[in-house]
Amino acid sequence: MRWTGKPVEGSPVIAVQKAKELVQAGQVQSLHLHLIEDQPKQVDGLKSRLKSLQPYPSKLKLDITCADSRVYVPDLLGRLNSQTPAFFLIDPYGHPLSLPVISSILKRQRTEVLINLMWFQINRDLPIQRWRFD
Repeated sequence: MRWTGKPVEGSPVIAVQKAKELVQAGQVQSLHLHLIEDQPKQVDGLKSRLKSLQPYPSKLKLDITCADSRVYVPDLLGRLNSQTPAFFLIDPYGHPLSLPVISSILKRQRTEVLINLMWFQINRDLPIQRWRFD
């Protein structure tokens, strides 16, 4: 990812960095991160980038999955213990979750959700239309 022409870390890498810091500092007992991408090339790139953060602490579990989040997340919700605290970072760009799935996430106890909407990226990718008034 680039910001003002300079490479910056994307949210998955930042999440793993912070998770590692929290576990190493003893601020949490354990963390399990599920990173879901639907493009194999993106998954390979993420795995490659995360190698520099290894080894992970024993109480940090990381699953990087190549899957359609619209299928994977509802399945994950069914597998999670309803009392397990959870945080969902939803980046809907390119593969949005449906409102019923987001609603299911929000109904969980001890769960927080952050939906990342990158308006500048969305606007940049919209086709530019020029209006002519003759």
